[in-house]
Amino acid sequence: INKIKTFRLGVLPNRKSKMSPDETLRIVSCSSLTPVKRVNLLLEALGFIDFPILWTHIGDGPLMDDLKGQAQALTARKGNIKLAFLGQISNQEVLSFYENNPVDVFINVSSSEGIPVSIMEAMSRGIPVIATAVGGTPEIVDEALGAGFLLPQDVTPEEVAQKISHFYRIPKCEKEEMRKKAYSKWFTSFNAEKNYREFADFLKQLSCLR
Repeated sequence: INKIKTFRLGVLPNRKSKMSPDETLRIVSCSSLTPVKRVNLLLEALGFIDFPILWTHIGDGPLMDDLKGQAQALTARKGNIKLAFLGQISNQEVLSFYENNPVDVFINVSSSEGIPVSIMEAMSRGIPVIATAVGGTPEIVDEALGAGFLLPQDVTPEEVAQKISHFYRIPKCEKEEMRKKAYSKWFTSFNAEKNYREFADFLKQLSCLR
């Protein structure tokens, strides 16, 4: 007899984000600024890129001052890179950011993860994801489906830069298809309305068996 059953987490439906209207690649990351999140890895990767990038990071933490210092040094050296650290903002403000600003790709380069809600939220907005294949991330970022790209846990800044550059060069029509697949993966597997309803129905069935 099966005694264990898995019910997935999820996030609520949201309005989809839009792609950039110009040649700038707009990247978003959302995490605490702690060593395990390795946000410095993404910062270092941008040093290898020559096309226009606007990277926005959402989240705060003990590494904020150090990362801001590295960011200032990078932008002084690389005129094609623009960075914005929004700090700690509410969840509603995060979702509003996706709604009111174009976002091309969400990036997570953590060395360890559980089931990242930040990735679920990005995909619920139709945003493709580039992320390290750690913890439950591969369950969400379905590379076989085409919802994003997975990186090895021990990825280097150069490899991150190569994947970002690869994504940038993908034709617009293929990026639009990736956005549809990212949204489809969220809708099928991580839609809170559907998942929580199924969980509630399961609990009702258990109560009827008693």
